[in-house]
Amino acid sequence: MVAIMLAQQLIGGFDLGGEGQPSYDLVASAEPCSMCLGATSWSGVRHLVCGARGEDAQSIGFDEGPKPDEWVRELEERGITVERDVCRNEAASVLRRYAEEGGVIYNGRRG
Repeated sequence: MVAIMLAQQLIGGFDLGGEGQPSYDLVASAEPCSMCLGATSWSGVRHLVCGARGEDAQSIGFDEGPKPDEWVRELEERGITVERDVCRNEAASVLRRYAEEGGVIYNGRRG
């Protein structure tokens, strides 16, 4: 969400893939949670690169929220290509280390 917001501020508009704009990629440490999935759809980015999987984030306690099983296909139908598992083991390791070192874990069910 922050990366999308900063990119929008940088270009001075909300559509990161609009006419006359270069094609933007979103590179994320993990697959999008349900909130970020919606933002990705509306952002205008044309390519999403993900490191860890959603289940990697959930395994340390993050609440990723509900996502459709076919979320990749749905993004691709909107013209957003998706590349998954880029350095997945390394990305999942960073998540585990974050949790082990006491990083804040957001989880709506636990308040």
